[in-house]
Amino acid sequence: MEKEIFSIQLGKCGIQTGHEFWKVISSEHFINPEGKIFFQKKKKFIENKELFFSETSKGTFLPRTFLFDLEPRILFGLINGNYKNFYNKKNILFSKQSAGNNWAKGYYKSVEFQLEIEEILRKNLENCNNLSCFNIFHSISGGTGSGAGSYVMETIREEFPKKFINCYSLIPNHIGASDTVLQPYNSILSFRWLTLYADCVTFFENSALEKIISSQNSRIKINFQEINYLISRIITISNENFRFSKNFNNSLENFFSFLIPTPNLHFLSAGISDLNFFDKKKKKNILPIDLLQQVFENKTTSFSFNEGKLISSLHFSQNQAKY
Repeated sequence: MEKEIFSIQLGKCGIQTGHEFWKVISSEHFINPEGKIFFQKKKKFIENKELFFSETSKGTFLPRTFLFDLEPRILFGLINGNYKNFYNKKNILFSKQSAGNNWAKGYYKSVEFQLEIEEILRKNLENCNNLSCFNIFHSISGGTGSGAGSYVMETIREEFPKKFINCYSLIPNHIGASDTVLQPYNSILSFRWLTLYADCVTFFENSALEKIISSQNSRIKINFQEINYLISRIITISNENFRFSKNFNNSLENFFSFLIPTPNLHFLSAGISDLNFFDKKKKKNILPIDLLQQVFENKTTSFSFNEGKLISSLHFSQNQAKY
């Protein structure tokens, strides 16, 4: 039976990163901002859109996602922008009071939305035939991403204990001063909840991602959109093998289970090599062994490290001929 993945975008960073992810993945499945198919594929073309999208009775495709923020400005931008018909309005929830970059405020403000959050999760679960995994996009340094993220993970674990919780967590730079005074405290508290409730966590650090982009094209002007796009490409490449596959037994949790030797060691780093979407110049063909070597270099990983041991690794190759 085909499996589905439900995504949750929390806070400003989680919503923007998740939105970039949906832009990339919808383009790969030829879905426009209105949810319509804009290109007819070949008859032998194999894809599994239902993994991330649900099809309505009108033939449009809606992303399986829930957007939540305690400050509505970013959500208003999505609702009134080019993607105003892309998301299911019933899966958008916001407050009129910001979390103020405070974990405790984000957590306890989210408790006030307990019934709404549980109802949205329950209804979306009922609309799935075989939901296997929750994808959470958030930052552990902000108030909503850290506090609401902790509460949502706790809620999912209590209400749906057998479902796999996979987090894509943006972490503060480990070198240099914090952007806000509360950033280290938010991160430490979030890390505790990620340890207790998440099954898999992939960390992304802005400075490391900037280093990846500049290593490919030193002339590019790096902004948050470029960083979010890089994160999205890393995520979409990692799930491409079961979005375009005949084998419906492939799943995200099965892939990640190979990387996690014990339940507590579920914190991962992502690497990417041979980036050709930041530098348009044609490059020479690179051998697979050279690509693999690039992944293990510190300059291609999603957060910086200078010491430690590699316990396990999993390499995905992008399928350029899937269309």
